[in-house]
Amino acid sequence: MTGLDFADKLLNRARQRFPQVDFRNLDLRHLDEIGTGSYDLVSMGYFLHGLSPEFRRFIVQETARIARTNVLIFDYGCDGGWFIRFIEWIEGPNYPVFIAEDREREFGKAGLRIDREERVSDFGSYWLCTPSSRR
Repeated sequence: MTGLDFADKLLNRARQRFPQVDFRNLDLRHLDEIGTGSYDLVSMGYFLHGLSPEFRRFIVQETARIARTNVLIFDYGCDGGWFIRFIEWIEGPNYPVFIAEDREREFGKAGLRIDREERVSDFGSYWLCTPSSRR
């Protein structure tokens, strides 16, 4: 199992809590340095909504490429109401664009087929996907 993040503080905390996991510092802009089909499962949580559509497309394309079997994505699945919109307004303009996007179309263009989708909270969802090239 490998965990990737760019925040050393989070990585150090994770290493202490899960010493059996290989945690590595990697900026998402460098996902293209990872070999094709390197991981059985690629999972990511609650950050796609904060990325520009172009960078989000790159990330999803790269996860489709490096995943051997599945990609599991957790993020906002609907408008989270005024509080979430306020937080995202502080963080940047990408949340409304993310919410308005059709997930099946967006993920499909990036090379992922949605196999299962479910809500996990009032505003959170997950998408279990298969890379199109691995069908």
